[in-house]
Amino acid sequence: MATVYRAPSEFPPPKLDFSSGFNSGFAAYQKAEDEYIARLATAARAQRPTVDLVGEVVRFQIADGYAQYMVWSTRPLQLVWLELGDAYAIPEAHARGLRLSDIKQLVSMERAFAAPS
Repeated sequence: MATVYRAPSEFPPPKLDFSSGFNSGFAAYQKAEDEYIARLATAARAQRPTVDLVGEVVRFQIADGYAQYMVWSTRPLQLVWLELGDAYAIPEAHARGLRLSDIKQLVSMERAFAAPS
């Protein structure tokens, strides 16, 4: 059973800003999003450096985007909701029903997708 939390207050999510135009605004947002995830993962891993899954991101397809969560702890299973992009979230009942084996499978798929061919 998973518990979902918001990111710690010292990690406010980046904001979309298209004042300099869509393309440059989106590119800047993508960079800020990547940096945000990296900083949050570093903080998560600092608390539990020996747990392989901590700091990994799992995603669930929602509408035209994803609900994204970072593994914060595996025992007990704790996820941090990543309020990025459209800030989609899975239903609370879905999150509560997640097991560690589900997270391991999702991380394995994400890693395989990200691996160079």
